[in-house]
Amino acid sequence: MAVTLKDISRMTGVSVGLVSKVLNDKPCRISSEKRASIIKCAEDHNYKRNILASSLVTRKTYTIGLLIPDITNIFFSSLAKTIDTFFKNHDYTILISNSDDTMSNDIDIINNFSSRQVDGLLVVLSNESCQKENEEELLKVLNRISVPFVLLDRVVDNTDFSSVSSDNEAGAYMATQYLLNHNHQSIACIGVSSSLNGRARLKGFQRAVEEAKAIDVTYYEGDFHFKSGYKIGKDLDVSKITGVFSMNDMMSFGLAKALNERGLKIGKDLSLVSYDNLDLIQALGIELSSVDQDVNHLGRLSSELLLDMMKENCDRKTIVLQPKLIKRDSVKKF
Repeated sequence: MAVTLKDISRMTGVSVGLVSKVLNDKPCRISSEKRASIIKCAEDHNYKRNILASSLVTRKTYTIGLLIPDITNIFFSSLAKTIDTFFKNHDYTILISNSDDTMSNDIDIINNFSSRQVDGLLVVLSNESCQKENEEELLKVLNRISVPFVLLDRVVDNTDFSSVSSDNEAGAYMATQYLLNHNHQSIACIGVSSSLNGRARLKGFQRAVEEAKAIDVTYYEGDFHFKSGYKIGKDLDVSKITGVFSMNDMMSFGLAKALNERGLKIGKDLSLVSYDNLDLIQALGIELSSVDQDVNHLGRLSSELLLDMMKENCDRKTIVLQPKLIKRDSVKKF
């Protein structure tokens, strides 16, 4: 049978109220010896706080809602793991829900989290929600959220919602310049025009090639998934292209597999710069130059910001992280 605060009170001879304050690390007038005896008694009897009972008093559920577009994407699963680890250390439970990158699911999940009275929300919006034509409906949904929330990775322009994201345009510009600085004159871009981040990365790519002038550019539309990169790799005319900028690692992995099946090697027959710098790069043994967004830093910062907002320690904030290019052996010089 579970030990209660009343049991610990009886065993230590201290009032229930003081026991509660000690075990919840609240300030109270009690000797260090008594405090130590309460904590030891709780540990010896494997006391677990009754969160449901506490929530009736504190109006806190000690739960955080995390909305992500695609749990199968390693970027988002890594992000979720970082967030989960952070909040576990602060005695919160994370409820994770997957939108399948659709706006209707975004709305349903946000409403569902609200009905469960989560204490805060971390939201990675679907690409569909980030389309210009859906902006008005999206703003209505976000403005109705009654708990602190932070948008991460994908943000809404011209709003004051708290957000943590990476400078996607700067990252793509950096990646493209790296190819140009290696004297590549014929470059392909594998992009995702349906994505908010994809459009920002395309702007960075275009800015770099426009500054370089007289560069032959080919554009391929992907979808951030392995299969689209693989399909493009099967069709890519490597006789006309020397370098590729791919807008995420998953498409790059697919591209590399297709080229390998064609007897072609990244870094020798074709240069490639990617985006995300996922840990899987090392696991697969691919020496892939890639723009690092530092997904762990993104997850920690957004979690810290949300926690501060829930404690009313800060107002809304916009944080934009600067990416960096991790250079490996996937680009050769001409």
